[in-house]
Amino acid sequence: MRFALALLLAATGAVAAPLDDLARKAVGGNVEARQEILRQAMAGETYAEHLMGMMFISGQGVDQSDSQALDWFLRAARKGHAPSQHNAAVIYDENRIKIEGAVFRPDYYSYNEGMRISDLITRAEGL
Repeated sequence: MRFALALLLAATGAVAAPLDDLARKAVGGNVEARQEILRQAMAGETYAEHLMGMMFISGQGVDQSDSQALDWFLRAARKGHAPSQHNAAVIYDENRIKIEGAVFRPDYYSYNEGMRISDLITRAEGL
């Protein structure tokens, strides 16, 4: 059991470490690093999707865009990535994006005790 957990942690770290290195280069203006993160994100790599969201929300390495950040965070959030779920919820909570034609239903789109952030994201997908 411990061996399996160690392998899982090592595999997770093996993906995150090179991407973190690329992210540091990308926010410094390295176009090749940004393109590699984008390539991995487009291929469905969850952590790369999260990093794209971080770049867009902060405007580092790309033009700042809350809507682009939300799109990337939601991609990773749907796969269970907790930091992306949190960041998407914050964008919604702070009304950082304008949702055309949406009707706010406090009893449906609000976070209630016992809810998971992923439940709120699932509900908001139809907006």
